[in-house]
Amino acid sequence: MTLTDSFKFNKHNFKISQSKTSLSNDAGSSLIQMFMLKKLNIKQFFRDFLPVSDNRKFYIYSNEFLFVQVLTLLIQGYHVDVHHSVKRNDEINKLCWGNTGSSQPTISRFLERLSHISHEIWNNALIELATQFFTAQGYRQLVLDIDSTHFDTYGHQEKTAFNSHYGTMGYHPLIITETQSGLVLPLLLRSGERYTSYNVEKVLEPLIEALEGYSLILRGDSGFVTPAICSLSEHHQFDFVIRLKKNSRLNKLADEAIDPVLFDKNIDHEICSYEELDYRADTWKELDVRVVSEAKRSANELVFDTTELVTSFKKLSIEDLFRFYRQRGEMENIIKELKEGFAFGKTDSSSFEVNQVRMYLSAFAYNIIQIFKHDFIPRNKWTGITKLRFDYFHIGGRIVKYSRQITIVLSANYEKYESWASYMMAVLE
Repeated sequence: MTLTDSFKFNKHNFKISQSKTSLSNDAGSSLIQMFMLKKLNIKQFFRDFLPVSDNRKFYIYSNEFLFVQVLTLLIQGYHVDVHHSVKRNDEINKLCWGNTGSSQPTISRFLERLSHISHEIWNNALIELATQFFTAQGYRQLVLDIDSTHFDTYGHQEKTAFNSHYGTMGYHPLIITETQSGLVLPLLLRSGERYTSYNVEKVLEPLIEALEGYSLILRGDSGFVTPAICSLSEHHQFDFVIRLKKNSRLNKLADEAIDPVLFDKNIDHEICSYEELDYRADTWKELDVRVVSEAKRSANELVFDTTELVTSFKKLSIEDLFRFYRQRGEMENIIKELKEGFAFGKTDSSSFEVNQVRMYLSAFAYNIIQIFKHDFIPRNKWTGITKLRFDYFHIGGRIVKYSRQITIVLSANYEKYESWASYMMAVLE
């Protein structure tokens, strides 16, 4: 289509046209698609670990094809369902997929089929992808961060409920990540009114068993101080550091442990003191754990603020324990990246199970990017998915077919071409 009206700019006459030339603004994404298909062999992975009950007698698109299409668009940043109908004819996508993509209604039916897969199978698949990576990287010790977050819902969606902590309606999913790799491990979508630690043992115990042979440390916020986690630690021999929820008896012990001399110190500087407390909750009196406290008074303040941890570590210094615990803040960055970059928390369906599928697909797309960054991008050049798309995926290009050969021609002004080409050569080796 050509705009018939011309216009003048910088002493030139212009017209705007949309030609049928095989152009794409996602030519660079052939890199991550080749990585998925060749390095991770994602189609075979899908067949092996995500069995789908499929009663279709005649079809054009296999389930593994649709799996790749959904992951591709999530990674490219096209998160609205209608984008599947728009991007299905993109020349780069067609080249990598081996066929024209499916339409949005086909994707909706695919998500419905995936909704019959249990969360246990989805979690096993996430763990399998992660353990393959851990083995390849030679990891021996893993730090597991456990947390919950919030998904907004709208209207009369299944299992939506009011969450008093977030003060709104939605879901309350559980998420476990591994710190060194940044990978998402098991997930559990729950209705909004469920408490932070609800059903945590059903997700954590299979993970611990799957990671047998690794040295494990678990970190968590105060909502995860449960007898179940403490018992799992003793049974499976892993360590944990979890923050304690405030209560009157704990507050009294922590305040009494502060050295009175510290109150007379000059308030111009921050003051910290560390103590071990003789405290046991009624529900885990028999467990062999330590409770430690940090009392901190900020500069120009008069009152000490105390924080308490419960841990299975016997010899680690209290200061080191608090330093280690505060590193769990990285998990907040992971959740933010999942939500903003991969539509984690997208709840477009009225079905709870289909929304759960969307959550797992976002986690897979995120993990693929994390593995790609570990394999090819130097750690000092790591960046979020938004900049990664801008630098390597959303690159203008076109397809040239000549003499039975297909060439992807990237923009001549693409400044990161040498890096992109080196990554592509490594993927194709």
